[in-house]
Amino acid sequence: MRVSITILYARRGKGGFMRFNHSVSGFFALFLSAGIVFSAFAVTAPISTIIQAEDFSAKQGGTFDPPVDKEPRIAVRDIGNGNWLRFDSVSFMDGGYDSIALCLWTGYPHNLSGATIRVRLDSPTGTTIATFTSLPSTSQIGYVPATATVRPLSATTGVHTIYLTFEGSSSICDLDKIRFSGTMTATAQDAKTYYVSTSGDDGSDGLSLTAPFRTIQHAASLMKPGSVCMIRAGVYRETVAPLYTGLPGAPLTFQAYNNENAVISGADSIAGWAAHQGSIYKAPMRWNLGRTNDQILVDGKMAWVARSPNVDETYQPHPWLNWCGTGVYNWKPWQNELEPVAIPTLVCMGTNGSQWPGDQPSGTPFDMGIDQNSEAAYRLPSALFGKSADFFKGGLVTLRNYYYAGVGDITGSTSTSTHTTINGAKTACQWKDWGGPGFISYVFALLDAPNEWFRQDSTLYLWAPDGANPSTHLVEAKKRYLGFDLTGKQHVNITGLRFLATSMTLEDASTCVVDRCHFKYISHYDNYNPLNTGAGFWNTPFDPSGGDFGIFVSGSNNVIRNSSVIGSAGSGVILNGKFNTVTNCRIHSCNYMANYHAGVLFIRRDLTDPQDGLGNVVTHSSIKGCSRADIQVGYAAPPTGPSDRTRLEYNDFGLAAYSSNETGTVAGQGSPQVEVSHNWFHDASGPQQCDLVMEYDFGARGWSVHHNVFWKGRSLIQGGFEVACHWTLDYGDTDAKCYNNTAVSIAGSKADTDSGWPPFIAAGGLGAGAFNNLYARGDTATWKFTNPFVNDYTLRNGSPAIDKGKVLPGLTTTYSGSAPDLGAYEYGEPRWVAGADWPEQPWVYPPAGTAFISGRSHAFAGPAFHPALIAMPHGIRIDAPRNLPYHVRIFDAGGAIAIARDVPRGGSTMIAQGNTPPGVYVAQVSSIAGRATWKILVR
Repeated sequence: MRVSITILYARRGKGGFMRFNHSVSGFFALFLSAGIVFSAFAVTAPISTIIQAEDFSAKQGGTFDPPVDKEPRIAVRDIGNGNWLRFDSVSFMDGGYDSIALCLWTGYPHNLSGATIRVRLDSPTGTTIATFTSLPSTSQIGYVPATATVRPLSATTGVHTIYLTFEGSSSICDLDKIRFSGTMTATAQDAKTYYVSTSGDDGSDGLSLTAPFRTIQHAASLMKPGSVCMIRAGVYRETVAPLYTGLPGAPLTFQAYNNENAVISGADSIAGWAAHQGSIYKAPMRWNLGRTNDQILVDGKMAWVARSPNVDETYQPHPWLNWCGTGVYNWKPWQNELEPVAIPTLVCMGTNGSQWPGDQPSGTPFDMGIDQNSEAAYRLPSALFGKSADFFKGGLVTLRNYYYAGVGDITGSTSTSTHTTINGAKTACQWKDWGGPGFISYVFALLDAPNEWFRQDSTLYLWAPDGANPSTHLVEAKKRYLGFDLTGKQHVNITGLRFLATSMTLEDASTCVVDRCHFKYISHYDNYNPLNTGAGFWNTPFDPSGGDFGIFVSGSNNVIRNSSVIGSAGSGVILNGKFNTVTNCRIHSCNYMANYHAGVLFIRRDLTDPQDGLGNVVTHSSIKGCSRADIQVGYAAPPTGPSDRTRLEYNDFGLAAYSSNETGTVAGQGSPQVEVSHNWFHDASGPQQCDLVMEYDFGARGWSVHHNVFWKGRSLIQGGFEVACHWTLDYGDTDAKCYNNTAVSIAGSKADTDSGWPPFIAAGGLGAGAFNNLYARGDTATWKFTNPFVNDYTLRNGSPAIDKGKVLPGLTTTYSGSAPDLGAYEYGEPRWVAGADWPEQPWVYPPAGTAFISGRSHAFAGPAFHPALIAMPHGIRIDAPRNLPYHVRIFDAGGAIAIARDVPRGGSTMIAQGNTPPGVYVAQVSSIAGRATWKILVR
C-alpha cells in the first residue's frame, strides 16, 4: 500500500514557497489510513520542493519583467549575463536534499550556448551548490527541464538565502520554477506538545505550562509531524512560519490554550507621547510600510488618516448632482452592522466641468473642482474651501466613480470660499472620465477630528477618539503583513486564534485547516497598482501570497471554517488552487478600497496549470458589506465534471456593491460552469447593480443558478434596473441555467420591465434555460408565502406556485406532489437555511488584564544597567543583567507604592497583576548601576 503525501518544509520571502512530495509505503501507510499518528518505526520518505521563479525576494540587473506577467504564463523573463534572483528563507532541514532541477522556457530569442546557471548560498558570490551547464535547447518554444551537477547537498543544513546567478549570454532563458529533491525521516518521538506564553522564555524547554516558550515562532521552528503548540492569552507580535510540516493523521497543530484570547498582531505599539497642539499628540514612529500603506489602531480599532470630509460627517448629494456617480454617501444606516471603514463619507467632485483622466495611463494629469452648495441641506464641509494656494498639495484624492476607485496624487490647489480646484496626476486606473463622489486625505492640516492621524518625519501625530492623551490608550502601527506563513505546508491545523492587522498565506498548501479563528483588518492600503485589483478578466495574475491583499489560499483541499474576517482594503479570502473551501464563516466590510477584490475572490494564478481554480467552494457563510461584490469570481480552469465546479451554496449575501457601477452581489468574469444554489440575496444597493451578474463577454458561461431567494434588492437607491440575474452580452450561452429561484421586488422601485427584460435574466436572456422561477412584484399575498415580513418565502397550503413547475431532466432531483413547485422552496419539504450558524463574536482587545507600556524615561548612573520591561497578559516581566541586584517599585497614580520587590540575584522577574486595579502606574527599576522608569497602563 502506498500513500502519496505533499509536504512543505520551509518558508521564503514574500511569494516564494517550498513543496515536498512524499510517497509513504508499507506499515506506516497502514497506520496513517487508520488515523494513528505514528507507528514505532522510523519512516523515510521522498521529498521535493518547488520554488516559483516569480516569487523571488529580490533581483539584480537584466531585462526582467515585473513578477506579474501579462502573458498567459508566469515566469521571470529574458534573464541574461550578470543577472541574479534571490530567494529568502529556504530550509535545507537536516540535509535531506540530493538534487536540484530547473524548469526553463526556451526558444527565440534565447541563447543557451555557453550559458551557465549556478545556485549559490547566502550571496551572489557565495558557495555554489549546483552548476547548470550544457543547458537543454529545443526548436520549439516551451518549457524544458534542466538538471545540474550538484555537490553533496547533505552538507547543506539549516535555513539559507539562495541566489541563482546567470552567466554567459545576453538572453539565456525565461525561468519558471526550481525543484529540490531528496528524502526525509520522521519518527514517533518527533511529536511533542509545546506551550507558549507572553511570560515565557525561549530558553526554556517549552514542554509544560510552567516552562513555556515566549514566542510561537520558537515552537514552530521545533515542531515536527504530530506536534501541538498550546498558546496562552496575550498579544504575539510576530510572523509564524513552521519549519516542518504535518502528515496525514499527524498534523502540526497551533491552538489557543483552553480557548484563551490569544492574538497574533501585525502591529507594534507606539509610546512616548507628548503634546503637539490642542488635542493632537505626537510620538516617535520610526517604521512604515509606505506612505499609503500605514495603518494605525487605537485600542484595536482602526483610526483614519487626516482627511475631509471626516468619516463621521454625512453629505447627501444635491439632486442635480446625481450624475456625480455611484454608491451610498452615508454609511450611518449600517454603522451597527459594518466597520465604519467600509463606507467612507464622500462628497461630489468634478463639478467645474474638468475631467478625471479616465482610461489613461498612470501619471495622466488632471484638475478637478469642488463647488460649495448654496442650499443649507447640501452644504459641504468648510475644510474644503477658503484655503491658501497649494493647501492640499501632497495629498491624495480618492473617487468612487464607476467600475472601481480612482486615486490621484495632488500636485497643487487653488481655493475660494465657494470653489476649490485640485490639480494632480492619476496613480490608479478608472475607466470613466468624469468626477465622482470622493474625499481628500494625507494632508496634515486636515487632522481636525477625533480618531485621525498623520505621519511625517518618523513621527506619528494622533487625535485620540476621546481627545485624551494617547498614552491612556493602546496605540499601534502595522508592521507585518503576515501572522502565519503556511506556504507549501501540509496538514497544519490552526484553531481558536485571533489575528489583528495581519493576514495569513496558505500558498501551495495542502489539507490545512483554519478553524474558529477571527481576523480583523487583514489588509490595508489607500492606493494601489491597477494590476493588483483582482480583475480576473484582465488575465493578469498578480501575487497576493504575501498577505497584503487578504488571506491567500492555494494548493488543494484546504479549509477555512467557523471563522470571521472583518475589514480589508482588499479581499477577505482569496481562493486559488483547487478544492479549497470556505464554510460557516462570517465575512464583512471587505474591499473598502473599492476595486475588484471582494469578500471572497476566486482567481486563477497559475495559467500553465490546467486544474488551477477548479472545485473551490464557499458554503454556509454570511458575507456582506463589500463595496463592489461580496463574491468576485475571476478566471478558473474549465471544469471536467460537476465535482470540479466552483460552487456557492447556502450563503447569506447581504449589503454589497455600494461604491461601484455595473456589478453584483456575486459578480462573475472568466469562469465557466459555476454553480450558484440555495443562497439568500438581499440589500444590493448601487445604482446599476444586480444581485448576480455573469459577464458572458468575459467568459462567465454555463452558470447554473437555482434555488436562490432574492429580496429587498436595491432598496436605498433610485433609478437603474432591477433584475435578480444579469448575463451581459449573453449570445448563444445554451449551457446557462436559471431555475427554481424566488425573487421578491421592492414596491415602487424601477422595474426590469422598463427595458423589456424578463424578471430573472437581463441582456440577452437564457431562452430555454430559464424554468420554474417565481417572481413576486408587490403581490406577496397572492403567492401565499409563509411570512414575507421576516423574509420567509416558503409556500403555504393553497399557494398558486405549488405543483406548477416542470420536471427538468438532469436537474430536478426530488419534489413533493405531482410536479415541482415554482420558486426556491418545495412545499412540504423542510425549509433550507443559508448563512453561518453562529452569532458574530465581539472582539476583546487588548486581552483582559493586559498591561502595556505607554512611555519610558531613563536616569542611568552608568552604562552597565539596561533593564527591559515587557508587557504580559496578566502582569509585566523585567529582564535585567544577571548577578546584579536590583529593586522594583510600582507606584499608583497618587504616588503610593503598589508593589515592591527586591531581586537579589538579578536576571528576570515576573510581576503578576494580581488584584491591581486598572489604571496608570509608574514602574521604577533601580540598582547601584543606574535607574529606569516606565509608565504602564493596566486595562
